[in-house]
Amino acid sequence: MMELMERYIYAVTRQLPADMKAEVADELRANILDMLSDEPTEAQIREVLEGLGSPQKLANAYDTRPRYLIGPVLYDPYLRVLKLVLKIMASVIFVGATITGIANSSWAAFGEVMSGLVGGLFQAGAWVTIVFAILERHGETLIKEDWINHLPPVEEIFAEKISWSDTISSVVFTIIGISLLGIFPQIFTVNFWGNANWADHILNGHSEFPIFNLAVLASFLPWMLGFAATLIALRIWQLVTGVWTYKIAIANGLYEVFWTVFSLIFISTPNLFNPDFALVFASHEFQEFYQGLNLDFTLDSALGTLLRLVQACIILSGVFNAYSGLAKCRKSRKKVIK
Repeated sequence: MMELMERYIYAVTRQLPADMKAEVADELRANILDMLSDEPTEAQIREVLEGLGSPQKLANAYDTRPRYLIGPVLYDPYLRVLKLVLKIMASVIFVGATITGIANSSWAAFGEVMSGLVGGLFQAGAWVTIVFAILERHGETLIKEDWINHLPPVEEIFAEKISWSDTISSVVFTIIGISLLGIFPQIFTVNFWGNANWADHILNGHSEFPIFNLAVLASFLPWMLGFAATLIALRIWQLVTGVWTYKIAIANGLYEVFWTVFSLIFISTPNLFNPDFALVFASHEFQEFYQGLNLDFTLDSALGTLLRLVQACIILSGVFNAYSGLAKCRKSRKKVIK
């Protein structure tokens, strides 16, 4: 008769940790016997066991360990970080594929890099999950005991949300621009064709040459990479925070100031452009070419005007981007005061 009871006890305890099995078995056996008469029938035993519920359900009641990979406390932060990492990963892979395709002048090269997109996203997601699973098991809780002193400031209630699309596109275009300019500057090339035999003569038989002076451009590469890394870190901070705060606005403003100064120094650097430009455009043949178009300007004045326009655009862009973040914070501050 008691065989059914022992089978039930075994079905429960086999799902428990080894250090709990014996204690739970003794406790469960005693409880079952207390609910039975001195000479129980098989029907009575069945009724008692069915009243206790399935072995799986009872084992879960005894085993109070976490039965999930990522618990409720970390689940929302996990989802936020996972979405952020996957979006950045997808953007970086797309940028890499675009740069590779442009550098190799091949759609096949673009396709090869993009083919690794799914695998790259799975790996990124797996690593994020592993990190949060470790935090769940061995990390400290994210809920502080003095949580009431760490509530978000009231300004964040009215703060303007940070746009995911604008932030991600900013990172993507920055990476593309700096990668093309700093790593693949040979892409920026001038080609002469048609009846431009005068160019072949001036350039000693060459009808293709890079726009930039590659040696001078290479000296700026460490600075470009540093600005790119800083921008990516700033944008990730913005996405994690989710709203415009004064700290983010000030950091964004400082970045824009330094980036504007660097851009002005870069565009004004002597010998930034390939000396062959001056050789071609200052040649007698090219002078006759643009004079034949009745263009009333000199080369030096045209280049000077163009440089001043570019410098003005850089300054205006830097001022606008730096001020826009602070303006958004001031706008939310006024809502709080009201």
